Amino acid sequence: MTKSGAGLREPVRHTFTTTRPKVTYSRFVNWLSPGTPLIQVTFNQPATKRSVERSLTMETAQRRKVSIVAYPDDMPRTLPYWMSLTNEKEQPGVDDKFRQVNDDTARRVWIIEPVKELPLDESIQLRVMPGLVSSEGSEKGMEARTIVRFDTYPHFKFLGIRCTPKGERRAVDIPLNFRTCQSIGWKTSV
Repeated sequence: MTKSGAGLREPVRHTFTTTRPKVTYSRFVNWLSPGTPLIQVTFNQPATKRSVERSLTMETAQRRKVSIVAYPDDMPRTLPYWMSLTNEKEQPGVDDKFRQVNDDTARRVWIIEPVKELPLDESIQLRVMPGLVSSEGSEKGMEARTIVRFDTYPHFKFLGIRCTPKGERRAVDIPLNFRTCQSIGWKTSV
């Protein structure tokens, strides 16, 4: 009702849904092996460990799904050089927003890795599916998309040796094959 007495004839009810949990950022932290990446995934609000492990999967080019396992991002970090001069005792961390949700842990930042090594020399998609659970509300995430596409490393091959003569700017590639080994006196077995 306004000051002049004007108002609605009937009550009006309006409902809305607040922001649902979703992936906002991802980056490769490291590789544990040629087929095992460590990926940092950031969410717009704390997401539970169980829902992250259920909603995120890695998918091969042949559409085989590989489950992931999630860990808190507690990796040690160093300050940039220019900051370490003034903040020697400050230890950088992650804006994690840790929360306990029933018997599960919710965080804004998780490190994920596949439960088994991915196939080598193959294109992989990290995908998110609906079902992320947040500590900030009861509405589950609805995202269904590819977060990032990447290729695993190829199978190892020893191609040869590259030498750079001292004081020169050129490199000499020495392919390693049967004749090369014989010419330098190495014993080879075929």
